[in-house]
Amino acid sequence: MRLQSCAAADVVTRLVGLMRQRKSWSEWRPAPKKEERRRRIFSGAAPPSVRLDVECFNVVLTALSRHNQRGLVERLQTIIKRMEHYAANGISSVRPNARTWNALLNGMARASRARSLNYADDAEAVLSAMFEQHHAGVQNTFPNAFSFAAVLTTFQRCANTLSVTERADKIVRQMEELHQKGFLEDPPDVYHYTILAGVWAKSKVPGASERCVQILAHMMERHRQGYPNVRPNVRTFNAVLDCFARSRQAERAEQLLYHMLALAKNGEGSAAPDAFTFNSVIHAFTQSSLKDAGRRAEAVFERFLEFNEQEDPTVKPDARSFTKLIEYYGRSNKSNSSGNRYSDAPYRAEYFLNRMLALYNEGHDQLAPPLHAFSSVIDSYSYAKHPDAGRNAERLLRLAKGLTDEISCDLINSVLMAWASCGDPAAGSMAEKHLEEMEQEYNNGNVMLRPDSRSYSLVLSAWSTSSSPNKGAKALHILNAMKKQVASNPDVVLDEHHYGLCINTCAFSNADIQAENEAFQIALMLFNEVVESDLHVTSLTYGWFIQCCGRLRVPEQMKAEQIERALRLCRSHGLVTDFVMRRLQGAASKDLYERLKLRGD
Repeated sequence: MRLQSCAAADVVTRLVGLMRQRKSWSEWRPAPKKEERRRRIFSGAAPPSVRLDVECFNVVLTALSRHNQRGLVERLQTIIKRMEHYAANGISSVRPNARTWNALLNGMARASRARSLNYADDAEAVLSAMFEQHHAGVQNTFPNAFSFAAVLTTFQRCANTLSVTERADKIVRQMEELHQKGFLEDPPDVYHYTILAGVWAKSKVPGASERCVQILAHMMERHRQGYPNVRPNVRTFNAVLDCFARSRQAERAEQLLYHMLALAKNGEGSAAPDAFTFNSVIHAFTQSSLKDAGRRAEAVFERFLEFNEQEDPTVKPDARSFTKLIEYYGRSNKSNSSGNRYSDAPYRAEYFLNRMLALYNEGHDQLAPPLHAFSSVIDSYSYAKHPDAGRNAERLLRLAKGLTDEISCDLINSVLMAWASCGDPAAGSMAEKHLEEMEQEYNNGNVMLRPDSRSYSLVLSAWSTSSSPNKGAKALHILNAMKKQVASNPDVVLDEHHYGLCINTCAFSNADIQAENEAFQIALMLFNEVVESDLHVTSLTYGWFIQCCGRLRVPEQMKAEQIERALRLCRSHGLVTDFVMRRLQGAASKDLYERLKLRGD
């Protein structure tokens, strides 16, 4: 170090001296004779010899196959074709071998993560080509355990696993036979069988769960026979659990979970459940129609927390553990839900949201509640027709805004639905206020709050249940605002339903005679507008307008004329249904009803 410092100091001293003498840099350069000698010495050094072989290519192919990028498979195939071209022209040292084809198979497996790409057939073709080359005498091309695993992984990741289940079975059986005959060094292990179970789990074919159980039993039997590394582990059990969850066999999933807990307690650590295990069983119950499915899902959730606190602190609940329960209670009182109905569903949903928030505030960042968790709780109040649904929605919305500034249209739509379902006298005005804020935010560039067709439908519904005397005019105002959005907002599409909501709102304008006459004029204008438009009009529009004529206190002659006209238009389009006739019977006088009914006959 001291010598280097001295040399550096000497160079600096010489440079300073040259500058003082005002000599140019060229004067300080080495003499021409010395420079020529230096060049002659370096030019005499011969370059090292380079011999191109298959491993040079394999290193590149293997590195590429580990990175999922656009055009990966095509890039790998191009390199391999170049290798085959060189080999065909006498450079046999670069002929593709098993490692070459394995890199291609691995690339196909990774590229199949994209649902639009399906390399199942291509991967199987590569495997067949490896066998053909081996039988043709090409050395080092016989498939190994990695080759089979890569093909199975491609099968598991392809979009249509239904078409590859039997082919996956065949590949594993082929591995077993080749190993038994001594051609394949390694038999199929836990990794191969786990992928096979995953293929069946994703397929959703009838009997998939039974096939997964058979695979599990086969692995246990081979383990007892002494085959290495074939005992089922947590990933294997999870694949079977996933199949149970997809086929809505919650009770079998629960039994398997407790079997895994027993195995772990007896010392089989590889079978100990993880977060995916518990979440799969929770999901299975929340998707089932079993009695008390919600309570049983809660029991699994509590066992999950107990496992984390007392047995394995590394296995922690995540956001999905909570949101599955929140979403279940959020939709349990929905009219078209196939699950059980719970009178306390809104409170259970909010209870789990509050537990999630408490843990998040304690520092568990993985439990940050997503916006759809708030939406689910708000929806649970709406589906239960809770009288305070709107007020509770406002409270939950404030809570969500305290966590994030990125409020979405979906969350606001849930708030709008809460106001539309609660029957609160202020529902219409509160819903309209939110809609105006959404429009303002969207005009200012916030696309997350861009209102959609559902936003306007919900505000119209909120006004229809309102007790406001001028709710017909309010509904017309919302419809006109929607028309302005159609030109610039791709999420807003005006259809018959929105006209029908406005007409229906006018029909229930329970106010003084003057206000009801104004509501009737609005309904008549909208009816004429929609039947003369290019929109697809159904019997609902005619039925709602006829009902509007019957409910509002308008002159009898005007009422009769408009009812007769509406029915005539309805008949001319062949849209007279039981719905229309029931509305006619409720709206027209007895004489008018009988007369119009006879005309229809």
